[in-house]
Amino acid sequence: MTDRHSIKRLLIANRGEIAVRIARACRPLHITAIAVYADSDRHSLHCRVADESVALPGSLVADTYLNMDAVLQAAQRSGADAVHPGYGFLAENAEFARRCRQAGLIFVGPDAGAIDLMGCKRAARTLVQKLNLPVIPGYHGADQSLPALSAAAEGIGYPLLIKASAGGGGVGMRVVAHSDDFAAALPAARNEARRAFGDDGVLLERYFDRVRHIEIQLLADAHGNCVYLGERDCSLQRRRQKVIEEAPAVGVDAGLRQRLGEAALKIARAVNYAGAGTVEFLLPDRGGAGAEAEFYFLEMNTRLQVEHAVTEAVTGIDIVTWQLRIAAGEQLAFSQREIGIEGHAIECRWYAEDPDRDFSPQTGAIEYWRPHSGAGLRVDSGICAGQVISSYYDPLLARLIVHAADRPRALQAMVYSLERSVLLGPVSNQFYLRRVLQLPAFAGGAIDTQFLRRHAGNLGNHPGGGAAQCALMAAALAYYHCHYALSEYHQRSAQLSAVADTATIRLLWFGQEAAVRIAPQFCRAGVPAFQVDLAERSAMVEVVAVEAVAAGVDCFELVIDGHRAAYTVSLSDTALAVHSLAAGSLRLPLVSRFSLAGNRDQHSGYRAPMPGRIIEVKVAAGQRVERGAILVVMESMKMESAARAATAGVVEEVFVSAGDSVEADTVLVQLRETEVAL
Repeated sequence: MTDRHSIKRLLIANRGEIAVRIARACRPLHITAIAVYADSDRHSLHCRVADESVALPGSLVADTYLNMDAVLQAAQRSGADAVHPGYGFLAENAEFARRCRQAGLIFVGPDAGAIDLMGCKRAARTLVQKLNLPVIPGYHGADQSLPALSAAAEGIGYPLLIKASAGGGGVGMRVVAHSDDFAAALPAARNEARRAFGDDGVLLERYFDRVRHIEIQLLADAHGNCVYLGERDCSLQRRRQKVIEEAPAVGVDAGLRQRLGEAALKIARAVNYAGAGTVEFLLPDRGGAGAEAEFYFLEMNTRLQVEHAVTEAVTGIDIVTWQLRIAAGEQLAFSQREIGIEGHAIECRWYAEDPDRDFSPQTGAIEYWRPHSGAGLRVDSGICAGQVISSYYDPLLARLIVHAADRPRALQAMVYSLERSVLLGPVSNQFYLRRVLQLPAFAGGAIDTQFLRRHAGNLGNHPGGGAAQCALMAAALAYYHCHYALSEYHQRSAQLSAVADTATIRLLWFGQEAAVRIAPQFCRAGVPAFQVDLAERSAMVEVVAVEAVAAGVDCFELVIDGHRAAYTVSLSDTALAVHSLAAGSLRLPLVSRFSLAGNRDQHSGYRAPMPGRIIEVKVAAGQRVERGAILVVMESMKMESAARAATAGVVEEVFVSAGDSVEADTVLVQLRETEVAL
């Protein structure tokens, strides 16, 4: 190491769970961690975990975490001598790396030249081809005109993938099934890429329906030492976004691992890489295609990956710590021969999204957060109770990582941990993750990038039958106690008695109104009993105990039809949130205080499917539109979506303008539908 103490004050140019992860890695290295925060992140966990924090005025990503001037000014104001970009935002921005070094700051990452080269997918493909490594058939030429790209697409054949040349994370990607769809998909991909990366260049690739996504993790120092830390399987994806990752990859033997690793090292050495990086490959299904290459180069990520923790778990190497040590001039302390893989690790990405509403991002306050803890489990989280999840940023809440002796034990441990982790607040994909892990096909290792799409019919986000009904009863009973019965409700108590009138509580339950009737019954030995009625069933419920676990949050132990279980319930003016072991976490809006959208009739109101920002309004009042016409384009949590006319009609009124921020269910456009003449 040229100077063991060259990093003393580190500015973390990021937010959320990765900023927390980096801040905690600073402590054993005796580095002061400095956070930055946008207005909406003022009370976020990453600011609390860091030693200091500096404001980035504003809330929009472009004004804060993507604003190089603001971030560099924060580094100067705080006296930082180094900057860690995390992942996303400015992590793969060569200009930012260059400006950090020009400002005398250590940039925790590779040289700007390597970022430039590998960050441009066209240039990266050209380099890899020169190294005689296989690349995916496609087009990565400089001519970005529509005629050139259309001609290239015809040569590649359909289906194909349009991909942003810069950046990653699934942003700026479109799968095009037919040539008729190409002209519409291209500008959408370009617009998304321009907003996210400041570069609207694209490349075209052959689209594989059955393929596995395998990554090789690299560490390289500035002294010529470079090693690979095994592979990760990141095939479980939805809309190009990874959901579940694991290491090592099922079916990758020692020989294939070595060939992939040596290919990754060859690429890294060709660009004099230094730092942590990942080379990604596709492994096509060779069952019916003997001419396919064993693997194809996909891209290189010149930064830390979200899924780095599974590699850390099976190798015992702290990748973030080594990023900092390499940036400070140290040499790697281990050789390739000394790197082994022990056991199996799985990571689940916990998102604020609603799988039952096409995975639309969700917003709102975290009412209660209690992740499970235990041997072999790691939780990388960026949330805390009271924090508000906004529409400005990616909806990732936390990452759960388990490490066990083998894959079956790791699967069992992950399901166990998901069952016992409690999140009350925005709707999340918690139960969906449990469903995926419990699919026999997943347990058998028969996975690829289309796995989630193929099994979508078996992956609802809520339990069926009795488990969900019991959770509904528990939530209604909690509301009943709070509003109708006991003044000592919020006190810790082992036994409660209650005398109150019968009440009917109306809740929204998976999109349908549910009326829960609660009638107090006689008490046995001081234990209150209630008759609870639903349209589907009736049950006798005994309140065994109630414990206040947080402000506005209580844990009920109930006996329902002879089955004792615990339910954690949070009550607000508009909704009840309830968690149980069997049903996971459910959010149940109160119908009496909930504004339901009216049925669609000849005066249709088109509503925002999620919170977000209006990018473009395509129509005006009085305009006639055809079925399928785009009415409004909006962006939420980095992704672009469009509201389309379900039928031909006339626009009666437009309620939004470009640049507006809207909440879910906001009416965007009012359309008077018309009959189409045949």
